[in-house]
Amino acid sequence: MGKTIKPISATLEPEFKARVRGGGKVDVITIPKTFMEKFNIIRGRVYRIRFIEETSI
Repeated sequence: MGKTIKPISATLEPEFKARVRGGGKVDVITIPKTFMEKFNIIRGRVYRIRFIEETSI
């Protein structure tokens, strides 16, 4: 409960920006810090992610 799956184009906190490749193009998206830590995401790197998980507080 409280968790929502958002598409790759979702925009969250700007400080957690990450470039993600999706559908053959590179999108600049933002992801929550917990997601970054879970997948060991480093800012400025390109990752292939289809969906992001956001925990609603």
